[in-house]
Order: sequence, then structure tokens, then C-alpha cells
Amino acid sequence: QQHQQHQQHQQHQNGQSSDHGLDGDEGETDVRQVQKLPEQLARAAEIFDLAAMGIAGYRPKPPPRVGTAEDSGDSRTNGVSSSLWSTQTHMMLQYEDLLREPSAINVGYIRALLSFLLRVGMGSSAHERVRAEVLGDRAISLADRVAIACRFFGRRDLQDYVRSEIRSSVASGDLEGLCLTGITHEGVNLLQHYLDRTGDVQTCALTVGRILPDIALEQDETLLEEWLFSYRSLLNRWELYTDRALLDVDRAALLKKLRDEKVREAQQASALVISLTQDRRRIESRRGQVDGDLRAKAAAKVEDATVAEEKAQEALKWADRFLDRSSGPIA
Repeated sequence: QQHQQHQQHQQHQNGQSSDHGLDGDEGETDVRQVQKLPEQLARAAEIFDLAAMGIAGYRPKPPPRVGTAEDSGDSRTNGVSSSLWSTQTHMMLQYEDLLREPSAINVGYIRALLSFLLRVGMGSSAHERVRAEVLGDRAISLADRVAIACRFFGRRDLQDYVRSEIRSSVASGDLEGLCLTGITHEGVNLLQHYLDRTGDVQTCALTVGRILPDIALEQDETLLEEWLFSYRSLLNRWELYTDRALLDVDRAALLKKLRDEKVREAQQASALVISLTQDRRRIESRRGQVDGDLRAKAAAKVEDATVAEEKAQEALKWADRFLDRSSGPIA
């Protein structure tokens, strides 16, 4: 017994010493990070100063005057406000800290802003460079890149860019792409690629668990149910029964709320059809006093409202069908 006690005492001391060693290593790492912080902040301040000078030095090109070289499209006068500013900004973009992503600051937005200003006024020849340098910079969030495209792209270029970003997001499983796809068939494919890449079934299950699928997701319904079932099973294996129960109860309440909204939409659509039909009948009763265009417009409104009512009723039926199928696992 004394021998066993001695061994236990030694093991305890060894464990303490090893713990102290780990704590020491972690402490040294924290100290090194703290020591690097002033240097990182100083470099970040230098980047901000350079960017501020570049932005403040930019001068928009004035509109061309009739009869001048600018009006005739002389390439020597096209471009940014001054060749000196252009040269300095180009050199600034080659600055090491603007070419990489330091941990202390996200320089993607600064780099994109300077690149954009550098290309302003250079004509259509700079269009692809702006697209590559600004909209192709992954340090900028997808929502901001799309916002820039919406502001400065034409309709066709914007459509091409959005389609390209959707394809890229779906293929890579980038969750940012959900702001473009929504929870549609493409959005489900995006989530599946994300799940294949990360194994994060929780994010997929909680994302689709907040919606009431409609007929557009009929082909993906089985997949959505598998994600939810897998996540429930995972919580059960972890013995998180309370969390599993709260998930089911909250989701059931949410689905009921969404179903009630669809009921109201169907009722409103039906009421609109009835109202427009009555208006049409009153117009038809005064056939001799009302011109044909007004009667045609009334008939078109009734037809459109009828189509909307049919869609609302179909969505309500689909919601009831989905809730009936989901009532088993939720219970």
C-alpha cells in the first residue's frame, strides 16, 4: 500500500509539472502575441495613413468641354485626375502589407477602393480589370461585392456576374452564397457541398429547419429531412435530450406560425378575387357606358388574382402535407 501511495504521489507530481509546462508554453505564446501587437498596430496605422492620402489626393476627372481633345476622345486626356496621383497609387498598391492579409487588419477593402479609384475614367478597357481586381477580391464579403456590381455594372454584366458568383459559391460550398440563392434548389446544393466539405450537419439542419418548404423544394424534401434527422440523432448520441426536445418544440411552433401566415395569404388572395370579380361584373353591367379597354383591364386583373389565389392555395396544401409528414419525428 505504501508503494502504491508513493507511485500515486509521483504521478500526481509529474502531472502537475507537465501541466505547469503546458501553461508555461501557452503563456510564452501569449507573451509573444502581446509583444507583436504594437508592431501590428503601427503597420495598420501606416496602411491607414497611406490609404487616406491616396483617397484625399484623388480628383474626379471634369466633364469634357465641347471642341477639346477630351471631347474627341484623346487617350492622353482620358484616365484618372493626374498622372502623378495614378503613379503614386499604383506604387502604393504594390506595398507589401496591401498585397497580403495581415492579422491585425483586413486590407481588402482599402485595396479594392484604391484599385477602383485608379480605374475610374479609364473607359471600357478597364472594365475587366475592375472586375478582376475589385470584384474578384475574396477579402471583400460577397454581399459587398454584389452591391458594388449593382451600382456600377450594366444589367447584362450584373446578371453574368451574379450567375458566376452563384456557380462559384455552390461549387465551393460557400455559405455567403445563400444571400444570392436563398433556400432554393441551388441553395440546398450549396449547403450539401458545404456539408461534404466540413461535415457540419448542425449548420445545415438549423438553416433549413427555419423554413417551411414549398413545392419548389419537392425534389430536395427528402434531403432536408435527412439533415434534420441526422442532427436529432447526433444530439441524442451526445445525450443532449433537453436540447433535442427544445429544437423540436421550437421548430413545431415556428412551422405552425409559418403555416398560419400561408393561411392568411390564401384568404387574402381569395378575398381579392371576390372583390375584383364584383368590380368586373359592375363594369360589364354598364357595357354601353364603359369602353372596351377598361373592361379588358378588369378582366386581366381578375385573371391575375385568380392565378395568385391558386398559387396560395397550392402553397397551403403543400405546407399541410409537409407538416403531416413532419409530425411523427417532432412528436
